[in-house]
Amino acid sequence: MEVTLKLSGALEVWAKAQSDAAQAIIHILSEHQAGPTTPFDIAAALLKEKVKTLPEGFEFEIQQAIGYEDWQKLGRESRLGLGRHVRANQEAFGLVFLRKNSSNHAVYQRLV
Repeated sequence: MEVTLKLSGALEVWAKAQSDAAQAIIHILSEHQAGPTTPFDIAAALLKEKVKTLPEGFEFEIQQAIGYEDWQKLGRESRLGLGRHVRANQEAFGLVFLRKNSSNHAVYQRLV
């Protein structure tokens, strides 16, 4: 398939700076397509990264770790699904489940 793009502004400047603009664009599109695409996938990937930055012994809820703005991008079902997914895959996220708090939210701690 052949695609023609008309670039302007910052994209045009970026493309001109590449040794092979077509290959650079294909590379970026491939990376984007392979990466997380749904809000659920993005939140899960973000949680994995943020957990690494938390201090040892720090207790937290998933919402606190990924941040308010990213949490708000998730619908209710996605939030619940993310919570179930994290609880079922604690080690993959580098977490250990501690307890449920008074709001019935899961409280986790970073694995040491």
